[in-house]
Amino acid sequence: MIHGSYRVRDAVASDLPAILSINAEGVPGVSALAPRDAAALLVAATLLRVAEQGDEAIAYVIVFASHTSYDGEEFQWFRRRTGAFLYVDQVAVARLARGRGVASALYMDVEAAACRRGLPPPRIRRGGSPRDSRRAACLPHGEKASRRPAAIITGWRYRD
Repeated sequence: MIHGSYRVRDAVASDLPAILSINAEGVPGVSALAPRDAAALLVAATLLRVAEQGDEAIAYVIVFASHTSYDGEEFQWFRRRTGAFLYVDQVAVARLARGRGVASALYMDVEAAACRRGLPPPRIRRGGSPRDSRRAACLPHGEKASRRPAAIITGWRYRD
């Protein structure tokens, strides 16, 4: 998917150094990733997408579907309380690429990927300001306060 001067695509092994660098710039807003954790995400994550400009990754998003084997605290909270959901674990943008809509493009890409795969779209609120998933077929399913500053993660499911 192409957005302005960058495009969004699946991450590959050669993206891992950039993902680790972007992740380090994003801490404490995102949890720090060790190199072995980042490599494992290529297999474990339902979606691991990068935004790239030229040949350089400038942002990434990590997404897990409810059926995924993942032990994150917020993810497990939703798993205990709901059926199918799509969970955005991390979105991080390189410092020099911030403020250009790259994170918004990643969220839109995740929504499109969810639709293509028949998964419910994610919905995340940060600092009390909802990010509109523009999906009328979704209902709020719960909220879990996060240890990250000013973050509330909201799970959504399809209307029964």
